[in-house]
Amino acid sequence: MTSELQRQIARIGLGDHLCLLYREPAEVLPAAAHFLREGLEQGGHALYVIDDHAPEVVIAALEHAGIDVERERERGALRFLTAEEYCPRGEFEPQRMLARFRALGDEMAAAGAPLVHAAVEMTWALTSEAPLDLLADYECWGNDIFQHVSGASLCMYNQERFPPAAMERLLRAHPIVVLGDEVAPNPFYEPPEVCFGSEADPALRFRWMVEQLRRARLERREREALAERAHALAAEQEARQAAEEMNRAKSRFLAFMSHELRTPLNAIMGYTELLTREVPGPISEAQRHHLERITAGSRHLLDLIDEVLDLSRVEAGRIELRPEACDGARLALDTVALVEPQARERELDLVAHIPDEPLPLRTDAPRVRQILLNLLSNAVKFTDTGSVTLEVVVEEEGLIFRVSDTGVGIDAAELEAIFDPFHRARSPGTGIRPGAGLGLAVSRRLAALLGGALSVESTPGRGSTFTLTLPLGAPSALQTA
Repeated sequence: MTSELQRQIARIGLGDHLCLLYREPAEVLPAAAHFLREGLEQGGHALYVIDDHAPEVVIAALEHAGIDVERERERGALRFLTAEEYCPRGEFEPQRMLARFRALGDEMAAAGAPLVHAAVEMTWALTSEAPLDLLADYECWGNDIFQHVSGASLCMYNQERFPPAAMERLLRAHPIVVLGDEVAPNPFYEPPEVCFGSEADPALRFRWMVEQLRRARLERREREALAERAHALAAEQEARQAAEEMNRAKSRFLAFMSHELRTPLNAIMGYTELLTREVPGPISEAQRHHLERITAGSRHLLDLIDEVLDLSRVEAGRIELRPEACDGARLALDTVALVEPQARERELDLVAHIPDEPLPLRTDAPRVRQILLNLLSNAVKFTDTGSVTLEVVVEEEGLIFRVSDTGVGIDAAELEAIFDPFHRARSPGTGIRPGAGLGLAVSRRLAALLGGALSVESTPGRGSTFTLTLPLGAPSALQTA
């Protein structure tokens, strides 16, 4: 049974009278089981008339549909009838049977059931030698029953056993048809007043016609919506595949360009170092100054290439993390030592508030060092006077690294944008900051990959604080690595 058929059966309402057509007995059970389950889930009762299957086969199908048969029978919510019980004395007596069914509905209502769902295997009509024309009238009268009993009925007809002429007449007696995977209004249905040749009530007939139109329109709209969703999903999948291929192409291009750019840059830096050491011969102070600027520019360009590659790998999900046991305190001290010459050159105080005891972490230490180095270097670069501080503390959220500075700060409107690739923030009163705008973008993405987060707070004119939060490792991590 398809999920679409389950969905359509779930929409069956009170007073609905359905005809399910099947060729093989096994085809009927899944639909009937889900029909009864809907009634039970709505707090009602369920009735199944067994005739084309063995009782144990019906019970197995109901349980497969999620019905606890034993429990529902114990509380009186689920009943089974045999063909002999449904058609007593082996004689087809339509009015007596309908009266019994109405009484059964009243009995269930008195027991507190708000509705009843009845599923009936109709092959009993053949064995009881019921006149098939009268059987069609019986079905028409059944429509009237469901105007007074809250519930729905599913009549199941084996097309291989009923004569075609009889099926044509019986089909006209049901407002709704279940055929294969489709539950739909029956365009061949004729209301009882038409079948019996009596004059129809125009208002009743008009309401019925409007209801059929409403159902047909609802079915059409739902089919169109399903087709539209399927088309949107296919387009989304296609777009995702195209984006992934573009990312792979970008990564291949950047890897190639990295190699091509690094080769001449390394040559430039190598020859510059030889000249600075005066290997070819003595140089003047002015020449030394120019060579130092060439070296600094080359190193900056190499750093930029590394940042672009890191961003590309992170966005493509190709960053390979290597978690290991490490000491967060030692990691922070080592990173401060790397930035110290830069701070001293700018005459800034570099302050470290780091606990003396080890702070166990299980993480990718080089990636954490990369983030901290970027934060500390930025703080030194964008602070003219005052200090840069690294504070490391253990809090409920995890291990916290706070990098604070006394620089010009960042405008409130820029606080989230600074983490976007290639975004260069405007410092209050000083214009656009130098740099490529990649370091913070890479750092935030790396922090997320490490299971942590990177955030910022800033007050223009007073400085900024960047906070890196990482999950703590087990206390024994350093020993068990």
